[in-house]
Amino acid sequence: MKVILNQDIKKLGKKGDVVEVAKGYARNYLLPKNLGIKATPKNILLAEKMQEKRQASIEENIELANSIKEGLADAKIVIAANSTDEGTLYAAISNDSIIEAIEKLAKKAGKPKWEVEEIDHTNVKKKIAEKFEKSLRGAFKEIDKKKRSTAISEIENQCKEMFSEDETVTESQAMSQLKSLEKDIVRTAILKEKKRIDGRGLADVRQIKCE
Repeated sequence: MKVILNQDIKKLGKKGDVVEVAKGYARNYLLPKNLGIKATPKNILLAEKMQEKRQASIEENIELANSIKEGLADAKIVIAANSTDEGTLYAAISNDSIIEAIEKLAKKAGKPKWEVEEIDHTNVKKKIAEKFEKSLRGAFKEIDKKKRSTAISEIENQCKEMFSEDETVTESQAMSQLKSLEKDIVRTAILKEKKRIDGRGLADVRQIKCE
C-alpha cells in the first residue's frame, strides 16, 4: 500500500516521500497516528510540491554552508588574556570565554532564523465541528471500547471524504483539526462535567471481567 509520510520516519523515509508499506502497518499505525496519508492522486500532487520545496531548501542550505565555509577558511577566534613576558597565561581560558567568542562568531556568520508563517485552520475546524461534533460526542459516550473505536474511525473516514475534493485542505490537515476537536470534547467532559468520555466519574473504576 502506498502512503505519503507526514513526517520523517527512521528507516522509512522523509516528510513528503511516497513509500510502499504493508496494509496492516499503514492502517494500524501510520494512518491512525497521522504519520502518513493515502497516496491518492490529489495527495501525490501535494507530496511532489513538498519534495520540490525540500529539495530547494537542501540546495539553498548547501550553497549557504559552502559560502560560510569559504568565508571562515582563514578565520581565527581570538580570546584576549593576560600572560607573562614569556607568553605563559596567568590563568586558563575559561569555558565562558570560549562560549562568548563562539557566540560572537555565530552572530557574525551564522544562518539567520527562518520566519515560518502559521496557517490558520479555524474555518476548517469549524466546518468539522458543525458536521461531526454531535457524532463524536455520541461515540465517546460508548462504553464498549471496540464499538467506540469503530464509531470514531467511521467519522474519520467521513471527514476525509468531506475534504477529498477540496484542494485547499490536505487529508493531514483535516485529520489534525478533527483530532483537535476530539481533544476539546474530552477536555470539556473532564473539566466541566467531571466525567470521563465514557460517562464514568473521575473516581470510578471500570469493571474488569475475567473468564
